[in-house]
Amino acid sequence: MSARQPQRSVKQTSGAAADARNQRMRNTVELRKVKTDEKLKRLRNVGVEVGVAGPDTSLDIERLPEITQALYDPNEQVQEEATREFRKLLSIERNPPIQQVIHAGVVPRFVEFLTFWHRPTLQFEAAWALTNIASGTSEHTHVCVEKGAVPMFVQLLNSPNDDVREQAVWAL
Repeated sequence: MSARQPQRSVKQTSGAAADARNQRMRNTVELRKVKTDEKLKRLRNVGVEVGVAGPDTSLDIERLPEITQALYDPNEQVQEEATREFRKLLSIERNPPIQQVIHAGVVPRFVEFLTFWHRPTLQFEAAWALTNIASGTSEHTHVCVEKGAVPMFVQLLNSPNDDVREQAVWAL
């Protein structure tokens, strides 16, 4: 019988191990970033068909007076749903009807909703709608500034709700 020779170490030696570990860490971080980006894209496009401004858009534009009136309904759920409808309408990737929404006169109401600390979901939807309005032309941004949205967004940075704070950062 021959003498038993020691087995080779399975572990890598020298700098190769550190290089492999660093590469794995970089890959893991990159995967997390991609996953986070995908999650944010899904969150921001909830219920919206991305890149398409089809027949549903024209139907919603025709409903602007009805949706606008719902913003002033005493029922909080009706207000929230109307705000969500505006947000979805403004989230259309191609040619969102920003000017029509501004002409509907709802920007001051959205700014007012930002003050409703007891209703973070409404704050979130209103902040998102205002963010989409401000993301249009410089004139659209100016409307949000004139109606007092910027100081409200700054105050929302102190919100106890994570989503509201994140949306305020996006707006600013």
